[in-house]
Amino acid sequence: MNFILSKSISFSRNPRWIVTPLASSLKSPYTSSITVEKAEELRQTLCRSFPNAVNVTVTDISGGCGKLFKIFVECEDFRGLSILKQHRAVTDVLCEQIKQFHGIRIETRVPDAS
Repeated sequence: MNFILSKSISFSRNPRWIVTPLASSLKSPYTSSITVEKAEELRQTLCRSFPNAVNVTVTDISGGCGKLFKIFVECEDFRGLSILKQHRAVTDVLCEQIKQFHGIRIETRVPDAS
C-alpha cells in the first residue's frame, strides 16, 4: 500500500500532518473526493458555529462511504461545561447532517490556559 504525507483538514494554529493511504492503493471501491468534501463541509459548519475554536478536525473513518466521522473540536467556549454538554453542543450544530450518518465519534477539549 502506498502512503502520502498531507496536512489534516483542520483549523489550527499548529497544523497537524497525517499519513494517509494513497487513494489508488485503497481496496474500497467507495473512496472518492466526495468524502473529503463532506468532511470539509462539516468542518466549515463547526468553524462557523465555534468561532473561538483553536482546532477543528473532521475525519472520515468509514473506509470511504462517508457515513462515519471522527470530529475533534478544541474551543474555549467549552470551559466549565461537562463532556456531555460539550458533545451536545457539537451534535446540536450538526443535527441535520447526523441524520445521514451511520455513526459519529466526538472528542472535545478546552485549550490549555496560557
